[in-house]
Amino acid sequence: MGSRTVQTDTLELTTTIFGAYDANIRKIEETFGVEIVNRDGAIVITGEQAQADKAAEAVEYLKKIALLNGEVTDQNVGYVTGMVSDGRQEELAELDDDTVCMTIKGKP
Repeated sequence: MGSRTVQTDTLELTTTIFGAYDANIRKIEETFGVEIVNRDGAIVITGEQAQADKAAEAVEYLKKIALLNGEVTDQNVGYVTGMVSDGRQEELAELDDDTVCMTIKGKP
């Protein structure tokens, strides 16, 4: 068992990442087989180390999306978890302030 921590600066950011009724976090927990909790301004992820690392990476990307857009949609969560699960994180790294979405071929 391992754990990872993702720092969030505000309760509002944490709430946005967790989603309504924690739906976003539940999807990440199910996808990666980890447990995620909010603890003192941080999102703590526990589980098998490799899976906790992947889940933390997904949460980091969702944090970036929340900071850029002010919200995280179910579609965002599905896209990010799918990309991280498939090992395609480099495509997520291309997301920036100017990217609206990614094409099916992975182009911003």
